[in-house]
Amino acid sequence: METWRPEAILYVVDHRQSLHFKQLFAAARLMGYDNVELQHVSFGTVLGDDGRPFKTRAGDTVGLEGLLDEAVRRALEVVSANDDAKPDGPELSQRQRREVAERVGIAALKYADLSQNRTSDYVFSYDKMLAMSGNTATYMQYALRAGAQHLRQG
Repeated sequence: METWRPEAILYVVDHRQSLHFKQLFAAARLMGYDNVELQHVSFGTVLGDDGRPFKTRAGDTVGLEGLLDEAVRRALEVVSANDDAKPDGPELSQRQRREVAERVGIAALKYADLSQNRTSDYVFSYDKMLAMSGNTATYMQYALRAGAQHLRQG
């Protein structure tokens, strides 16, 4: 407070901490910090398939880099399976498959997170976010590519 003299301090933390921040803000007011806006910007909890807060098997929270790596790895499986299943044989090199998987995996993760209501809890599922149907980035990317190919051929 003395160094930065902020007009507002925002705490962006999941909604399960709401009571803690109400108590913290009340204590801060009692200590004389009443010339600053204190706000808890809450968001929903990301849940695992078991309905509990999403963590790794070891019980630690999952870092963004690990989520992105896993999304790209799983996207590579989807891209490879779809390419291998083409009637005239695969069309992509391994390098191209990795490039597509990187774009698809990262976009799928971003879209899955950003398409949720910020304050609602949601179940995190790689299978759902990489699905080739429904409200997913993977489907939208596929539909856009298929539409562009159709226009080029038409």
